[in-house]
Amino acid sequence: MPATDCQAALEFAFEEAAARGVPLHALYAWWSVMPGELGPEDRLYDLQAARDEARRLLSESVAGWRDKFPDVPIHLEPLRAPNPYLVLIEESRNAGLLVVSRHGGNALTRLLLAAVGDVAVREAHCPVAVVPEPA
Repeated sequence: MPATDCQAALEFAFEEAAARGVPLHALYAWWSVMPGELGPEDRLYDLQAARDEARRLLSESVAGWRDKFPDVPIHLEPLRAPNPYLVLIEESRNAGLLVVSRHGGNALTRLLLAAVGDVAVREAHCPVAVVPEPA
């Protein structure tokens, strides 16, 4: 997720965390196959490099918001998962509010890929805020 794809959701999350006086837990879950399961041997997946890249993306995404909300503690959590949706739902067990971004997409992408917000609203263990991103 590029940093520009989630700014409205990040703004909402920081505002809510500040208003509630609670820390913010930023989660980036990505899907990948296990090393050696698919593709030639020279294309093995470097899990640590992927985790480092996910942490970098998270850090870049929240950088400006950290400056605007210096009193909001933030924990960055990059997680590799066979199903990122399930990780998000599991993480919601310990959350007071789950904030997800809503992207428009088109009919085909909505048909082929379940929207994170749709899954979260149905399955989360806490209240969910689905924040639309500008087109």
